[in-house]
Amino acid sequence: MGSKVNCDAASSKDGGDGSITVVMRNWDGNPVDGLAKSVKISSPLQGELLAIREACLMISALGMKGVSVESDNKQAILLSASELVPPWEVIAMVLDIWELACMRGILFKWVRREANKAAHSIATLAKSGKLPLNWVSSPPLQLLSIFNSDCAL
Repeated sequence: MGSKVNCDAASSKDGGDGSITVVMRNWDGNPVDGLAKSVKISSPLQGELLAIREACLMISALGMKGVSVESDNKQAILLSASELVPPWEVIAMVLDIWELACMRGILFKWVRREANKAAHSIATLAKSGKLPLNWVSSPPLQLLSIFNSDCAL
């Protein structure tokens, strides 16, 4: 397994306050870096693409190439990996994603929710304000078991 990054967003069905999460993993599947932050979004798709864009920016900032970005949102992965014309409200993000992916050889992969549970749980905890600041270096017990189960999928 090469380096991979899992992404997710948590929001209400019609947007508003939300959170995005990026979890960078090493070859063994263990978390080595990540971010979780609050965002204002107009739709769940916008949140998912914002998380993917943040993952691409992190990969680029670290000078990495050939990293796999995974998400459980089929539409966001399809827009990131193809040259379909995106909806107007997300076109700027999708264009950023395409450019970063081209420069860094980033691969996009749709995964089932079960294989993206860590990113989903972190986004949910961040949205509720219950995520500790040191979640990458010292994950809470509930996240440790999720990280391990994600690695097995």
